[in-house]
Amino acid sequence: MIRFLLVLFLLLNNMVIFSQVQERETIPIEIEREFPLDLNLDISLREYKEKLKKEILDDAVKSALGLQINVSILSSQIESSKQLEELFSKVININYSGRVIKAEWVKEGELMNNKLYFKLRAEVVKESLREDPGFKINLGLNQDLFYVRDDLRNNDEIILRIIPTIDCYINIFIIDSYSDSIQHLFPNKYHTNNFLKGREYFEYPSDIMREQGEKLRVHLPGDRKYSAELICVVATKENISFPSFFEIKLNNIYSASLEDFNKWLAQIPSENRAISYRAYEIRRLK
Repeated sequence: MIRFLLVLFLLLNNMVIFSQVQERETIPIEIEREFPLDLNLDISLREYKEKLKKEILDDAVKSALGLQINVSILSSQIESSKQLEELFSKVININYSGRVIKAEWVKEGELMNNKLYFKLRAEVVKESLREDPGFKINLGLNQDLFYVRDDLRNNDEIILRIIPTIDCYINIFIIDSYSDSIQHLFPNKYHTNNFLKGREYFEYPSDIMREQGEKLRVHLPGDRKYSAELICVVATKENISFPSFFEIKLNNIYSASLEDFNKWLAQIPSENRAISYRAYEIRRLK
């Protein structure tokens, strides 16, 4: 009986190992890049080469996972918040994660004719999504339709209501339907603590934050009468570093392209992250 159970255990263990291997795929990638030599660098040439190498390694992961995004579909005419949610679900990476496991630099910043040449042969592991079924983010908004008025101070406010199923760290992003970028809202320089206790209610901005002047008032650029926007919450089991590719814009808001956002998501193991998003509509009152 003991021998039978041991054989059964080994058989089941091998089946589990095999199924895990089936969820992983190693993809060979070859990339060649050339960059003009910038003589006005505020960093050393060695540091500049290392920065370019990192970009190329990121591109290798993006290429392996098929993360090239046609952002024009989000900049096209959006007729409803539901349509924006459907489009967003198609362009963000929620199916795979990936990482470079082998990198061979055939050319490593060779200087010719005032250009730096790189050639990379890499192997990227592409892993299918393996969600933790117990890790979820419940996301709600105070309204589904918000109004813009004559005075910005009277525009409707967005308030997020978030309940995670387990202890986690959150990042909050917003994307509109008329640009190809995504903005990072929270954490920020005013509120850096992004840890949430499991099953506890969190409101952003909270009453205290709003009293301090941190309010998410909707707006519409120019003469636009309508827009759809989307809030995206990315929760992780560990506190990950702030995405370095986000650049600070007006009003201390950090912004990045959807492609860079997608690459960042792909580098987070899928079992360690949970994503929730909610679209809403903005209308201008006459």
